[in-house]
Amino acid sequence: MREIILAELIKDVLGPREGIEEKIEGDPRREYITGILAPRNANIERDPDSENINVSLLENGETGEEDEEMDNMVSFSSDLHPQSQPYSMGISFFVETVKPEEDPEINICVTWSRYFKLSEEIQKIKGKEMWQRHPRVFVMERIKLNRNIIRCRVNGNGQLTDNTGETEISIVIRTKKSEPCRTFIAVYLVNEIVPARTNYVETDEYIFQPQIRIVTGKNTKPVNYHTGNVMDEEKQELEFLYRNRPAVARGHMCSAVWKEIDPLKDMPDCSEKKDVPFVWLEGETVKKKYGEKVYDMFLVPDIRTEFVPVYLIPNPDFSWRGSGRPELDPMKLSELWAPEEIEKALSPFYSDYREWIGRQKEELKKLKDSREQEIAQRLINRCEIALERIQKGINLLKTDPEVRVCFCFANRAIALQMQWNGRVYSWRPFQLAFILMVIESIACYSSPDRDVCDLLWVPTGGGKTEAYLAVIAFTLALRRRRALKSKTGDRTGAGTAIIMRYTLRLLTIQQFRRALKLICACEYLRVCRSGRDGKIGWRPEKCNNNEDFIWGSTRFSAGLWVGGNVTPNRLQNSWNRTNNTPVSGAIEILKGTSHQGTGENEPAQVLNCPACNTILAFPDKEGIKKDFFWLHLIVRSRKKLREGILKVQPVIISGLKFEEIRIKAHGVNGYYTLSFGIRPSSGIAVNSRTIDNWWKEFLQQHREVGFSLVSARASRPGYFIKKYYSSSGRTAGREYDFAIFCPNPECPLHTAWMEGQPAGEICDEWYGNDGLYSPSQIMDPWESGKRLELTDGNKFVHVPEPFRLNSRTPYTADRIPIPAFTVDEQIYSRCPSLVISTVDKFARLPFEPCSAAMFGNVEYHHCIHGYYREYSFPARDSNRDGGHPSPAGRSSSGRLYLKIEKLQPPELIIQDELHLIEGPLGSLVGLYETAIDYLCETPERKVKYIASTATVTRAADQVKSIFNRRFLQFPVPGLTPEDRFFMYEPSAHPLDKTVNGRLYAGICAPGFGPLTPIIRIWSRILQTSYELARKHGSSADPYWTVTGYFNAVRELAGARAVCWQDIPERIKEIARGNPYRIPDDDQLIELSSRISSSELPSLLDTINSKFSGDVQNPQSPDVLLTTSMFGTGIDIPRLGIMIVHGQPKTTSSYIQSTGRVGRNNRALIVTFYRSTRQRDMSHYEMFGSYHQALTKFVEPVTVAPFSPGAVEKAIGPVMTAILRNAPEANGRWNREDSAPDMANLRQSDRLIEKLPGIFEKRAKSQPATRMPEPHFCELQVKSGLDRWQLMARTNGDKLKYVEYFNATSPVVLGDPQHVYAKQDIVFYNAPQSLRDVEETISVKKG
Repeated sequence: MREIILAELIKDVLGPREGIEEKIEGDPRREYITGILAPRNANIERDPDSENINVSLLENGETGEEDEEMDNMVSFSSDLHPQSQPYSMGISFFVETVKPEEDPEINICVTWSRYFKLSEEIQKIKGKEMWQRHPRVFVMERIKLNRNIIRCRVNGNGQLTDNTGETEISIVIRTKKSEPCRTFIAVYLVNEIVPARTNYVETDEYIFQPQIRIVTGKNTKPVNYHTGNVMDEEKQELEFLYRNRPAVARGHMCSAVWKEIDPLKDMPDCSEKKDVPFVWLEGETVKKKYGEKVYDMFLVPDIRTEFVPVYLIPNPDFSWRGSGRPELDPMKLSELWAPEEIEKALSPFYSDYREWIGRQKEELKKLKDSREQEIAQRLINRCEIALERIQKGINLLKTDPEVRVCFCFANRAIALQMQWNGRVYSWRPFQLAFILMVIESIACYSSPDRDVCDLLWVPTGGGKTEAYLAVIAFTLALRRRRALKSKTGDRTGAGTAIIMRYTLRLLTIQQFRRALKLICACEYLRVCRSGRDGKIGWRPEKCNNNEDFIWGSTRFSAGLWVGGNVTPNRLQNSWNRTNNTPVSGAIEILKGTSHQGTGENEPAQVLNCPACNTILAFPDKEGIKKDFFWLHLIVRSRKKLREGILKVQPVIISGLKFEEIRIKAHGVNGYYTLSFGIRPSSGIAVNSRTIDNWWKEFLQQHREVGFSLVSARASRPGYFIKKYYSSSGRTAGREYDFAIFCPNPECPLHTAWMEGQPAGEICDEWYGNDGLYSPSQIMDPWESGKRLELTDGNKFVHVPEPFRLNSRTPYTADRIPIPAFTVDEQIYSRCPSLVISTVDKFARLPFEPCSAAMFGNVEYHHCIHGYYREYSFPARDSNRDGGHPSPAGRSSSGRLYLKIEKLQPPELIIQDELHLIEGPLGSLVGLYETAIDYLCETPERKVKYIASTATVTRAADQVKSIFNRRFLQFPVPGLTPEDRFFMYEPSAHPLDKTVNGRLYAGICAPGFGPLTPIIRIWSRILQTSYELARKHGSSADPYWTVTGYFNAVRELAGARAVCWQDIPERIKEIARGNPYRIPDDDQLIELSSRISSSELPSLLDTINSKFSGDVQNPQSPDVLLTTSMFGTGIDIPRLGIMIVHGQPKTTSSYIQSTGRVGRNNRALIVTFYRSTRQRDMSHYEMFGSYHQALTKFVEPVTVAPFSPGAVEKAIGPVMTAILRNAPEANGRWNREDSAPDMANLRQSDRLIEKLPGIFEKRAKSQPATRMPEPHFCELQVKSGLDRWQLMARTNGDKLKYVEYFNATSPVVLGDPQHVYAKQDIVFYNAPQSLRDVEETISVKKG
């Protein structure tokens, strides 16, 4: 089907549509948009009504987070101005001769066509304007290139002529010797037709579908277009790796194809009829005039021109290619225990990889160039480093039982979450090899590889996420086991162990939901009964650990830490003093009583249960489009209800029809789950308003039962507000937080659960004068007479009443809560095991001393408010009671908080999409990383870094600049780019249906502006995909939803506004009376930064909905319009067709965005190149050489954290972040009133004394070209501290760290408001988000 869509597109934009002598309705100059040459001597006036005057409509519109200016790269200039209709096209290349004295020799075949209007008599019969194509051909053999310029004129009969009047084309050959045996050759075809009229050219005076085919002579061969010595080491390696993929030719106003990448070469046997571009249509004309021999010569020439070039990039082959048979099933790996079992299952990763490296060494010996041998040796050395680390990992698993059981735990968690998804999962070899490679550096604090940032480099869609999710599970498990065995310090293993970071906020949320599945699996394993004795906590069958709570009593959890425009910063309401308006907290938003609009600041970011996909929250705007779904609501009823299925007459309320209700009683009397089977009326998108209105009407109709909803509201069926009660009684419950539970009675999470915290937790209970009363021992609810004891120092928490196993066990739930925290206050007070964040959020560190909790810097635990430091806790509206949150308890013996040991800081930081940490943003991230690295470090260890990307160049410098770490990329390439042992890139023909991948095609339409080509391309693809869907049904699913990729939101908005009204008209026209589809606006989905985060999951679900096979009810969108956010983390495997509007700014963006299609199918990607953009034209003319080595052209990123601009902007806030969040400061810098203390502590605080050295040491570790002058940073820090001291002495207690809403006081962290108010400021314009400064920092490039 892919080939049919491509063929129909080529015939529509280039032609011919009906064969080499086609008769076409309508003017071919209007029907075709590429491959057209105007007469050279024509004086054509520009049409004043040309569409080009509307180009601005395509380039204006709303901007978004991902918008970036299109750059103007220096590239080769075209011979003609690309805004005009070209009069020539050509190709250039280099050749080498055997001997220096020999002249190069080539053979040329030139084909073209003209269209002439049929006689008036025929047109009267047809009733339409008709044109007929007249093909032309000219062949020149054995041309000796012994002159600088050779020009010949050819007439319409394909014969040489000196008569200007009958000349149709001229062929111009330019040559220039660059080296004794090396010659540059350029061949051009020029339209030499003399127009009959002045200032106007008739259609029959244009040349259509011209092509040049060149076969070199026996003494001549084409060679690499680019030569020259490369000094940069990494560029040398890239040139070496791609040495067998030379760029042979370049097109001019067209593209170039050569034999090695020609789709006509090595075509597989195919029963189906072949079509363009896999046939040479003009070959019949050549054969007819010159014979079979000439035809065979030029069928697959050495070099040729092409107006719609194509290139196939197959999906990588991740299968195991060694001789051994490693175990790849995570379920089986989770049960490995004996060292000999581990050796047998995992040793092939070492032995077979070693054999492959040996083969690379043999290939090295065959290299004759000493420089190439040196490069190859460097590559092999890196392979051997990876090999040694894999061996270390395997040995550690065999010798250390604690590491082994954690490895088993990680595998079990991965297998379990995949089971919930309905998949039987098997590791790809590179994933398991990567895990084996990194575990030693995570498990051993003294490992030299802990100082290495391991970069997982795999093409988009290859499975990077699963690999580092397993590393996350391993790290979490190991942290718990270490804590439980520790005799000093924290024994709970609680706190944030891992920070995982992304760049775009909306995609951070998507990845949060993805990682939450793993965390839920870990939590399931923490509490499930295991082993012969039914101990709490999963373990391998052969493990001899018989303890309960083998993974601790603290829950495994995940927190989402992003901007306040996505999730709320607070749980309770607050007040905006500037606008004198309330700011709703998360609890009010969940209940639907918010003072602000829907969609933004939404705490309900988990919309579906990670285990069973039950709906937990309905989106506010777009809604859910499903034919049927179950809605589970937990209620309290005054009347006792009978369990079972209650059949009712079909009832439609608010457009929702339900026919049965399933009733399930809870363990505590009065609580029930009502499960409604709902069928929305046709076309209804069910959103939160629909559900809330439906429930109100349902309650009205069933008033006699006395239902009261337990969840926050009906449209948030999985969100439950938590309360506590004072000793005065239960009537005045105080809402303080919320929990997430899956309401589906059949969910896999519906299993007994319990948890411990240092001070326990009060929920749906009252506290009295006795203070803490959560116990550390309880009776086992399953085994009579047995006691369960928490040995990690925690106390059992109270479970919300509706979810208690029974009324006698307030500490045991009947199901596992979904361990997700989405509000900033929750992140600070609950210290989730895994924090998923945007990189720019870390700008909040100097403003939020509560964020120290993420780095383990806590002192107390409160049974309501969680972890905190004295005088620093998130519950700001709570009355402070001696530096503690209220209620604190009424006496020293009845306090509701406990003094605790400091938690361990994070052990692992994962940076996804490393290539996006660049430019000004990357520089700021690198500077703030100084604080993060310092806050994560302990005397025993550094924090471990892992990064991942699908595109990277000069990553070593980037990693050193940002993270101050050494660098290893995995999988390491061998001596060719396609073979990395754990990953192989096969070669395949586009017609090979056994190979999935992406077939790229390029279209450029000089002289037609941007609108007509867009309309033509979209119309043809939409109509062809529709025709295929009618014929092939659901198997056409990959091509039903057409994806349009734009480089900026403004371009997307412009195209949508201008073009979408013309596309339906064009579709009707090309359908020629046959059935057609007009894209419905309801079936057009936009995926850009203009979309609210709360709508993203439902949009992704809609896009993921497979085509039903019925074109009248497709159940899948027609069109997806998207921008750069599509290239980062979006995973929609069904998509198989994309239109790229203009070459993206970077090759990295191009790879990332186009890599989102063709995951599981044979995808087609059509790139429309704008002829008015020099960058686009360069990529079009070099299409083949670019696409055969995409990775080679990935641009290096530039980051300079210690450049003067970055230091001036942020070094003050970064040192403030360290001061306010570090544990070892003498002053209580976390207190909001401590800013004036700098007046007295400037010279006496130990941490303040260390600050200059911290930054100076970091600056000295930068790469040589990015290193500042000696002592520059040290002086900047000292100067900032001196300025702070001066301000503190001058302003006294008036000095504040930060002031929101007003500008009435001097501040440490300034903003434009305080600058305008002329207040004293220590650090001017301190960024509150790194996005705020993304375009304001000048970076000096070394």
